[in-house]
Amino acid sequence: LLYVPRDVKVTEPLEITYEFSGQNVAGFPHTLVVIEPGAEATLVQKFVGGPQPGTNGAPSVHASATEVFVKEGGHLHYISYQNFSPNVYDFTLKRAHVARDAEIDWVIGMFGASFQRYDIECVMDGEGGNSFMYGVGFAEHNQQFGQFTKQHHKTGNTVSDLLFKNVLRDSAVSNYAGI
Repeated sequence: LLYVPRDVKVTEPLEITYEFSGQNVAGFPHTLVVIEPGAEATLVQKFVGGPQPGTNGAPSVHASATEVFVKEGGHLHYISYQNFSPNVYDFTLKRAHVARDAEIDWVIGMFGASFQRYDIECVMDGEGGNSFMYGVGFAEHNQQFGQFTKQHHKTGNTVSDLLFKNVLRDSAVSNYAGI
């Protein structure tokens, strides 16, 4: 849980690292972020770990959810970095609700795992809300990346923008769909 009270400006980035190691492991983290009216913070999430390369470890599973509520006039700078070991199957949901005159800017980096599915949603709940979503991925060998974005403008006078770029080599595959 990250809770930033009304009108508090956190100047240093806050970092959460989710790491798992060993054979036959699974991780199911759920993060709740609440930015109260007029508050501002930077959150860095790092997702790493899994069976070490070359150990013939059984596949591991990571299924996480991050829910964000940026209330009136609040601002969240959100950075998510994923670099799991090659034998990890990653299923990630990120959802933000942006209130009146609030803003979230996302930077999502996707690099590891043999298979990953990212569902990233932003619900624009209040007029004057802004969402800027940027994603970058690098896949190699037989990695498969699926990235799905949804920006739901529940009210008028809101702005959302996104840019996703992937670099692929070898037999890597990516697919992207957004609405």
